Amino acid sequence: MKNKFSINIRFTTGLIAITCIGLGGSALAQNPKSKSDSNSNKAKASTLSSADKAFVKDAAKGGMMEVAMGRVAEKNASDSEVKN
Repeated sequence: MKNKFSINIRFTTGLIAITCIGLGGSALAQNPKSKSDSNSNKAKASTLSSADKAFVKDAAKGGMMEVAMGRVAEKNASDSEVKN
């Protein structure tokens, strides 16, 4: 009987410990970021040079064009491997 009681105590203690660790992690994940973090991100974004901004726009256009060409190729392909 004493052995069964000891096992129950260990199990309960372990379960409580795991629950506390899990709840602590979820509570930490729900904390909003501080305002200083969001302000520093805005400052970093606004310090791009005009050449960097142009590069980002060109890269985005190229990516969208590549997706569009892939869709056209998929639509017009005669090989089943290209269509899938």
